[in-house]
Amino acid sequence: MAALSNCWSNDGNTIWTVPLVQYLQYGYVDDTPDTQLDELIQGAVAQENTPPLPGAVNLTYHLNRLWYSIGNTVYYTSGPNAPSGNGINGTAPGNIDTMISRVTRLVPVSQGLLVFTLSDVYIIPDNNGTILDGRPYLPGVGLPSYNALDVNGTLIGLFSTDHQFLIFNPANGADHVGHPIADQFRLDNGNPGQDWNPSSVYVAWYANGEDMGWFASDGLNGWYRLVATPAPEQGLAWSPFATILPGTGQGCGAIKAVEVSPGNHLLLTGPAPSGGTSGVGSILARNLNATTDGGTTLINGTTYPAYAVFGSYVCAQPGQVANIQFVTTDSVATGTPLILGVLLDEALPYFTGSMRILKRWESDPPNLKPSKSIYGQRFYVSEDHEECESVRHMQVMVQWAPESAINELLSFTIYGSFTPED
Repeated sequence: MAALSNCWSNDGNTIWTVPLVQYLQYGYVDDTPDTQLDELIQGAVAQENTPPLPGAVNLTYHLNRLWYSIGNTVYYTSGPNAPSGNGINGTAPGNIDTMISRVTRLVPVSQGLLVFTLSDVYIIPDNNGTILDGRPYLPGVGLPSYNALDVNGTLIGLFSTDHQFLIFNPANGADHVGHPIADQFRLDNGNPGQDWNPSSVYVAWYANGEDMGWFASDGLNGWYRLVATPAPEQGLAWSPFATILPGTGQGCGAIKAVEVSPGNHLLLTGPAPSGGTSGVGSILARNLNATTDGGTTLINGTTYPAYAVFGSYVCAQPGQVANIQFVTTDSVATGTPLILGVLLDEALPYFTGSMRILKRWESDPPNLKPSKSIYGQRFYVSEDHEECESVRHMQVMVQWAPESAINELLSFTIYGSFTPED
C-alpha cells in the first residue's frame, strides 16, 4: 500500500489525505540539515498558530493582531504572544470573546476594540497590551450590517437597526443627529427617500474640497447628506434626498469614499442590486462640476429638473395674521432664472395637492440695475402685487428647468407684516 500523508488544503481550513509520492512532488520537502536548525526557538505546541475557521469576517488590525468574527464570537490572533511562526495569522484556542448577538463590525479606537452587533455595542478593552473581557459600551444600539457604518477621524457615523442615524464619539457617547428627518428614516414603503431597510443601508463619510459630509444611502434609490451648517450659524443640516439615475434603472447601490490617487478622494456609487439592471451598470463618481447624469463627460448626459421645498415657516403667532406681499430670491446667473412656488397654510407631505406657482416676478430690487452675475427675483404672492395674502404659515419651493447648468440658490426672503386677528 502506498504511503499517505495528511496535508492542509490551500485555504488552510481542511485536512485532507494524499499519497506520499504526490505530496513529495507538489508539497514542501524539508531538505534543511539538522545542523542548521535553531534548537533554541520554542515551537508552537499549544495551537497558538491555528488558522482561522471557515466564515471569518469583519477583519481588522488592532494591538499587533488580526481580529475577526464568526457569528456571535470575536477572535483575535496570537500576535506577539506566538512563540514562533507567524503570530499575525494564527489564533490560539482561548483568544475569543462571545457576544449575545451576531457581530457586524469591529472598529479599533483608543479605548479598545468596539464590537458592533445586531443589538448592542460592546468594547474589548486592554491594559498595557493585556486583553480584557468585553463589556457593554452602548446598549440598545444595533448595527444591521458592515456597510451601515463609516469612520471620520474619532467620529463614527452609523445607521442603526431601529432606523436611527447616529454620530458616535467613543469618548463622549452618541448623538441622534438623524432626528430632524427621523420621520423619513422610519419608513420602508418603496418610495425614494422613504425606503429604509436597515440591512440594505450604506453610510459613507466623504470630503473633497468644499464638498463634504455624511452620506446615508438606502442602497437602492439615493441618499441624504448631513453637513455642518456654515458659519456664522452652528449645528447640522440635512440636504433633500438625492435620487440617483432613476430613469436608467441603475439606481444607487453601494457607496464608498475611495482614495483613487494619493490625496484624491471620490465618492463612488455602484448600481442597485435590484431594478431594471439587476445590479449591472457603471460605477459612478460624485462631481460638483457635473451638470448632467449618465454621460461620458460632465455635460453631455441627461438633464434633469432640480428642486427643493423649504419650511413650513410660521409667519404669525396665535392671535396674529401674517400679510405676505412677496418672496425674493438670489441665485447664481448660470442658467435660466428659477421657478418659485408657495403652499399657504398647508404642509407637505400631509397635503396632497400641488404648489401654487408664482408666475409674476420682476428684478429685485426693482429700482436698481439688474446684476449680471446674480438673479435677483421678486415674486408677488398675489396676482395684484399691491395686495397681500393673509396666512399663518407657508412652505416655499424653488425649482430649475432641466438644463446643463450649475444652478445655486444663495438666499431667499419672505416679505410682509402681521396684524392682530379680527
